Amino acid sequence: MARVKFLEKNLKFILIQLFMKTLTDKIKSDATVRVQKLNSDLFIQRLKLAIGSESQRSFAHKINVAEGTLRAWLSGKAQPSMEAIISIAAYKNVSTDWLLMGFEVFREDVEENICDETVDTEQVYENSKNYSLIAPINKSRIGDPDSDFVLINYYDVEVSAGAGSFVEHENRAGQFAFTRDWLKSKGLIADKCALIKARGDSMEPTIHDGDIMLVDTSIHAILDDSIYVIQLDNRAMVKRIQQNLNGSLVIISDNDLYDKQLITTEQAKDVKIAGRVTWYAHDI
Repeated sequence: MARVKFLEKNLKFILIQLFMKTLTDKIKSDATVRVQKLNSDLFIQRLKLAIGSESQRSFAHKINVAEGTLRAWLSGKAQPSMEAIISIAAYKNVSTDWLLMGFEVFREDVEENICDETVDTEQVYENSKNYSLIAPINKSRIGDPDSDFVLINYYDVEVSAGAGSFVEHENRAGQFAFTRDWLKSKGLIADKCALIKARGDSMEPTIHDGDIMLVDTSIHAILDDSIYVIQLDNRAMVKRIQQNLNGSLVIISDNDLYDKQLITTEQAKDVKIAGRVTWYAHDI
């Protein structure tokens, strides 16, 4: 009798182990498919935002990969394994779903797919060092007046070329969350901000090709020698601008390889200030 009970107990144990292995293999298989379907450009943008102001060396060390491996991910030459995705998510307290898929499901047309998962906002706040890491926070909480986070629209446009406003609704590619306190400290209003991507090297070493920039779209006048998004001759550009007493403008590229451009007082009337760059994220 004792032998029968022993066999029954071990059989149950074996069946449980087989079930767990099957379930684990299924999860790994699904995860592998999702990594294979990873949109490289969007993942790179999310990875840059996750890294923030931290050095690549430090970030790579924290997730236990070589710095060269991290650089390969950022350049699009390689994609991370699922183990690496999990390490990044654990370190930055974001979900693997956000890293893999971007949670562009925050758009109204796919609202039913929004993840119900929430995160510890206090921990996210500490990890993000005042600006959020676009965590998959429950949408019902993130927009609440008492929430620590607010959503900023990201537009899939490049400001070095192309006509029209860069904040047209049809160009919206997703929404990222920033802490209210950080926005307030910068004098920013969420509804008047937009995230866009820089293109070209004319503003290096300040802003690099592919950097993600936070633009205050409430600014339509030159207030100081800041960096602005301007529209001139059906082109959108990111430049530093100086305004002379006679109303003429000096368009300045931080890259010394590019000459300054003088915009006459008459020409300045055709220059549209679309916003001022207040924050950007790039590789270190």
